[in-house]
Amino acid sequence: MQAVAIDLLGPLRVSVGGKDVAIVGERRRLLIAALALQRGRTCTAARLIDLLWGDDAPAAAAATLQSHVSHLRRLLEPDRDPARPWSVVRTVPGGYSLDLSHVDVDVDRFTAAVHAGSGADDPALGAELLEAALRCCPADDDAHTSVLAEHDDWHGERTRLWQLRRDAAERHLDHLVDLGRHDAVVEWAGVAIAADPWRERLWTRLAEALARSGRQREALDTLSRLRSKLADELGLEPSPAVIELEHRILTQDHGASWGSVGAADEPARVPALHYANARGVHIAYQVTGSGPYLVAAPPFAQNIEICWEDRHHRRLLERLSASCRFVHFDKRGTGMSDRTVSTSMAERLGDFEAVLDDIGADRAVLCGVSEGGPTAIAFAAAHPERVAGLVLINTFARSLWADDYPIGARAETLDEVNRRWVDGWGQDPSPLVEWFAPSLSADASYCAWLAHYMRQSCSPGTLAEINRANREIDVRSVLADLAAPTLVIHRSDDRVCPASWGRYLAEHIPGSTYVEVEGRDHLPWVGENWLEIADLAVEHTRRASAR
Repeated sequence: MQAVAIDLLGPLRVSVGGKDVAIVGERRRLLIAALALQRGRTCTAARLIDLLWGDDAPAAAAATLQSHVSHLRRLLEPDRDPARPWSVVRTVPGGYSLDLSHVDVDVDRFTAAVHAGSGADDPALGAELLEAALRCCPADDDAHTSVLAEHDDWHGERTRLWQLRRDAAERHLDHLVDLGRHDAVVEWAGVAIAADPWRERLWTRLAEALARSGRQREALDTLSRLRSKLADELGLEPSPAVIELEHRILTQDHGASWGSVGAADEPARVPALHYANARGVHIAYQVTGSGPYLVAAPPFAQNIEICWEDRHHRRLLERLSASCRFVHFDKRGTGMSDRTVSTSMAERLGDFEAVLDDIGADRAVLCGVSEGGPTAIAFAAAHPERVAGLVLINTFARSLWADDYPIGARAETLDEVNRRWVDGWGQDPSPLVEWFAPSLSADASYCAWLAHYMRQSCSPGTLAEINRANREIDVRSVLADLAAPTLVIHRSDDRVCPASWGRYLAEHIPGSTYVEVEGRDHLPWVGENWLEIADLAVEHTRRASAR
């Protein structure tokens, strides 16, 4: 049979044997795009009917859908032997699927090229692969997502592709810098800034390349434009990294250290520790970076000083701090805060408010990871005037099974999990790495460090008390009342918080955006896509804060 190609990164284009075929009709366009986006997985007939007609589905929708499928089959396999079954669009139990062994989808080619180029050890090969990927996916958002913009259900895929292109643009610049191709950096940084003008790192890459090319005046003008843009349109000051770069250009410090700030092998620089007074209890917190406030609700146990020792955790904190005024704090009873354990949601919200008051933040975007998610949700419901947006990562509204919550875990399962966590807490090397960071389970140094981190975060008895309280958490009743723009990010195979819990949140929070990323790690700062998660959070913070 002839090769079939489907392009979704621009206006819909379908070709068979190298020749374009016209897909006439909005519903047939939606149908072929939906099949292509499922990447070989089943599209149920019910889901396709809802996609094509919504609430206006006719009584004969199933028959009409079948007619549309038959039409597409004839277009995609014009030379099919009538004695053979259809090869491209297959009928499967419950619906239809696209056989990717016969179809080339540009989204898959783009994704593969980005991953290959980003991970290439040879900067020349990496730059070549990423440049090809970037040319395949135009920078203009409206152009490269025109097909996917035709239905709200594809918002998550649009966001994923936009983020992937953004990461590819940055990694492409990194490769060009490594190659010393400063003129190419200037060219491609300009393209990236036009598509993503709030990305400070792109501006600094451009300014560095100009300075290294002997164009200091243009480099300073670039940073001046960034200052004006931030001040005029967002009312923000540039980050310390921008100010430092400006100083180096002014003093003509062209050392090799440019661009190395935040490298993974640098020693930890622990930010200053502050304390908020929550009715006599001292809540330890840190503030890093500048820009819109992104305040993280604490998970079940952490230590905001010790976390900077781990390069995985540190790179996430530095990434967030490069574009936001990032605030995180230790829950009472854990880390650097007073060792007064609280199992009361009211007290947790009071501690949250005390930190916001102490830093002088009238409004902030709240980020909740794991147990921090329901705390952030409850605070947003109780104090909507102080919440500009929500970022919920690998978290839940409820964890315990109920008749109206069948995706929850049974009580006996949670009992067993609690027992295993308490028994393994602080053991060196940590056996709990399989729960929180399975991608690093073979890394002996990380397993040892995680045990150290646990011991510095809380005691086994405190952990048991926190876990027992957490099974009673249930914020489902306030989800429908949330008004803040909400982004839900969840790893597909998270063992601690199943992805079904994240999907439930997205389905019940009005207007929320759901992005599911691949991986088993519960900790968002480990795993290959930690950068995607960080940048999704930063972008949501920027947009929500500007509303």
